[in-house]
Amino acid sequence: MIDAINKGSKKDLVLFEKFKQTVLVKGKSFFDENINICSPENFLMFEEQYIKNYISAKNISFREKTALQTVGTTKSFKHLFVNYLWLYNYFFSSINNKYYKVSRTKKSKIEDVSFLLGYELDEKFFPEYGFANCGISYTQNKYEEVCVIHIFIKKLFENQDLISKEEELQKEIKSINVKNELEFYRGKEYKKAGIKAILLFLLFPDKYEPIVSYADKEMIVEEFLGEIGNDVDEDILTIRERENIITSFYTDELIHKWNKNKQLSRVIKNKLQLGMFYDSASAKLKEIIPYDEDYLGKIANDKCKNGLLAEELVFNTYYKEFINKKGVVLQPILQKLVDIKYIDFKDENYNELMKKSTKDICHFSKNI
Repeated sequence: MIDAINKGSKKDLVLFEKFKQTVLVKGKSFFDENINICSPENFLMFEEQYIKNYISAKNISFREKTALQTVGTTKSFKHLFVNYLWLYNYFFSSINNKYYKVSRTKKSKIEDVSFLLGYELDEKFFPEYGFANCGISYTQNKYEEVCVIHIFIKKLFENQDLISKEEELQKEIKSINVKNELEFYRGKEYKKAGIKAILLFLLFPDKYEPIVSYADKEMIVEEFLGEIGNDVDEDILTIRERENIITSFYTDELIHKWNKNKQLSRVIKNKLQLGMFYDSASAKLKEIIPYDEDYLGKIANDKCKNGLLAEELVFNTYYKEFINKKGVVLQPILQKLVDIKYIDFKDENYNELMKKSTKDICHFSKNI
């Protein structure tokens, strides 16, 4: 799927290959090859410090938590930890391009990793472009994602031939289940970790998509094939071959074919003022009454002008249609607010919204 990413990101794949050889094959630190990081002692210490002694406090940042969890630990262990963090941050898009907007700057990636070591690392170690926005689920579940990275790298050094066995390696990545594999793990059941999709693409770019969202993959398959088979990644490969698709599924031409949220937003823009509503039973916009003052009456007309119809539309669409797909409910709304620069991931508005119910977020959107 190399053609499905921009040219800058292709250069970043070269950087990952260096990481792979240094860390995943040799077990050395990507930032100092004189330091051996993939040892049983360090793996055990990670499970003691990061998992068993998990800090659940919500009033301190992830960086502050990791700083507390690494107090008094060895240089080698800290390097293991920052290599995990490097891999977690690697995929985030660092520039604006035709597919994605900045989701984590290169500077932020450098700071996130350098923080634990106490000195700033050379920018040559960090991707210039990145690949994707990664989504809210990946961003919010950093603890769980890093746990998956730990399991993956630990498996590589428990079975040192694994990295060279393509079929077995793919199965191992897909089967990682943090809840079953880490004794003191306190996070959620997390079978669809974003890092698994990322690792599959980075290690096998000709077989997998640079797509972190499982929901997006499923929507693509449902649109082109009608239903999801045994393996969504194999389904997408089938779609590419059958439809002769060599570009990203996020191009304007393709995204409006499969992404229900994009389809709806485009229809809303054209139809909302004509007096349309979203019928969740048929999953279609339907006309309720023509936009005529005499017919609508003063109250109905005022509602349309005040955006209450828009509020109902957003609520029906995102809340009722996606309520059973955890993680998908909030993403389209919050991402749209970020896209139009109404809020920023670092703003207090965003943090406050994350604490609210889905219903509150839907109603908040009418004000944009």
